[in-house]
Amino acid sequence: MTQPLPDRFSIRDDFPAAGYDAWRRLVEEGLHGESFAKRLTPVAYEGFPLEPLYALDHAAPARPAACGSGRRGVELRQSYACPDPAEANRQILDDLAGGVDSIELELDAGLGGHAADAVQRGVRAARAEDWDLLLGGVPIDRTGVALRAGEAFAPAAAMFLASCRRRNVPLAELRASFQADPLGVLAERGGLPLRTNSMLAQMGELAAWTCKHAPRSRAVAVNTAVYHRAGATAVQDLALLLATGVSYLRTLTAHGLSVDDAARQIAFAVELGTHHFKAIAKLRAARRLWRRVIEASGGSYQHCTMLLQARAGRRVQTRLDPQVNMLRGAVALYAGMLGGADIVTSVPFDSELGATDTLSRRVARNTAHVLQDESHLARVADPAGGSWFLETLTQQLADAAWGLFQQIERFGGMQGVLESGWIAQQLQAISKHRMRDVHTRKQPIVGVSEFPEPTVSDTAARQHPLPSPAPPEFAASSEADISLERAVQLADEGANLAQIASRLGFGPSTTCVAPIEPMRLAEPFEAIRDVVDTWAAEHGHRPKAQVLAVGPRGPIAPRVAFAEGLIQVGGFEVDVSQTLDSADDAAAAFAASGASIAVLCGADALYPALVPQLAPRLKQAGARSVVLAGNPGDHEADWREAGVDSFIYVRCDVPEALRDLMRREGVLEP
Repeated sequence: MTQPLPDRFSIRDDFPAAGYDAWRRLVEEGLHGESFAKRLTPVAYEGFPLEPLYALDHAAPARPAACGSGRRGVELRQSYACPDPAEANRQILDDLAGGVDSIELELDAGLGGHAADAVQRGVRAARAEDWDLLLGGVPIDRTGVALRAGEAFAPAAAMFLASCRRRNVPLAELRASFQADPLGVLAERGGLPLRTNSMLAQMGELAAWTCKHAPRSRAVAVNTAVYHRAGATAVQDLALLLATGVSYLRTLTAHGLSVDDAARQIAFAVELGTHHFKAIAKLRAARRLWRRVIEASGGSYQHCTMLLQARAGRRVQTRLDPQVNMLRGAVALYAGMLGGADIVTSVPFDSELGATDTLSRRVARNTAHVLQDESHLARVADPAGGSWFLETLTQQLADAAWGLFQQIERFGGMQGVLESGWIAQQLQAISKHRMRDVHTRKQPIVGVSEFPEPTVSDTAARQHPLPSPAPPEFAASSEADISLERAVQLADEGANLAQIASRLGFGPSTTCVAPIEPMRLAEPFEAIRDVVDTWAAEHGHRPKAQVLAVGPRGPIAPRVAFAEGLIQVGGFEVDVSQTLDSADDAAAAFAASGASIAVLCGADALYPALVPQLAPRLKQAGARSVVLAGNPGDHEADWREAGVDSFIYVRCDVPEALRDLMRREGVLEP
């Protein structure tokens, strides 16, 4: 008799319960005695292990409201740094027509006189006519405008506000962000045109004026890009963001603002790397930490939510094979939207080449549109909430960052640790760690240290912004410390940016600290490619290497691919031989190749007999460099005596290995 089917099917009860402990036992059996922790739990730069599996026991999910902004959608804000105001305006109008919500102007404002030998980068908007040209046709009453003017945040704000007055834009409707960040400028440039306390006071005055006259605008920004670009971990990034925010909160309340009003005046901006889970957790942790600060300061619940902007970090961008930057930018946008950023900036893929082009800007904004409007990533408040892994990682970052923040406070707060050089020392240590991993390709860079385009040079396509004039000399002013309102009046009367800065008391730096040194992870490899590309252009060919595959191809195929890829990273021409059965065949193949570099690839078991026989013959056949693929171990001295010049193997220092080759080939001076 046929049994009736049940209304609901469930296979859960047909199998025994499988918990974490049972899974762990099976994994350890499969490791055959290897350490579970060493094999499967790498330690992050932040110092805590990343588990291969997270279960309910690892984390108690937090309420989404504690992490997300609660908004529907995200604002797309694009950045502009073209020196020519007319060209910058064309780019702005093109982007606005393409769906950009707000604009960020990187202004050439090297006014401090503390870095006269530095080349500034940004829009040259020093005069009223420059601003009219820059903002011509831009609906300022409907478009958010952010200004990044470094130490000149007050003069730039005055020039912008004067431009708004000329266009009869009501201040009450203005959505501006003046991004006063004096401690960020001090960290980046190592000096300020006024004493640090005077710059903080100027920021406080700007915030008080903005709160009163332009309630939809913000005066202050906490931007940790300078630390991220120096290699900061997520924990350091969060702690420095928090310490700077607290310093600014104190300054603003000292200028008469309530905690709620002060919090409303501060915006936050962070850069994200390509580890998307960590980036998501960093943004979620930032919200938790800032909420804790505002609540502890007596602020109201509705003002605990931070305005948070995210963008792809410059340290992960590359000049070589820049199209891969599209992927890096997409990962950062993805993490920013899932992590709860209110504003995202999509970086054009050719940004490291200098002036960006129409295609790269279109790809940048459309990437954001696809993620938001087609994938709907920003439609859910805190979509990562409840993930055991991300909840754990968020809490780990928040706890560690809070501890480091407290340490900074004990050392005198953000200003104190900057002026003492403590931050620079901390970042130098982690930067060395990161670069060591980059050099050994433990942290690979696609298109640069892995899977490069060896014969394509970026030199011809490279474009650089026009050099800016040196910062002006400032004469003593009889009307120092003028008000912001007076600065706007001066702008209305035709004063330029430098003249307003002078009236505000700007002059040679009185505060000097060790600047935070930026880094890009790809720079060591790009420097090598620059030298090789220049040499190839001068000589009409690239240095050539012949990979000699000796022995059965199957077992050594991974080693052959490794050797070919590593040499190509330097921009060398590389040929790979057919399978060679003996030393005689290898010597003959090299002699016929026309190469000057011989790369010997074989099985480890063959090397003791093969290397002493083949290395001298390769030298006789004209090899200036004989390279062995594999770690020589105890045989290094003997094989060097036989004629091997260098060794390449997994986790070797790749830039140093390439520079060694370049020196022997005459590409690089000894």
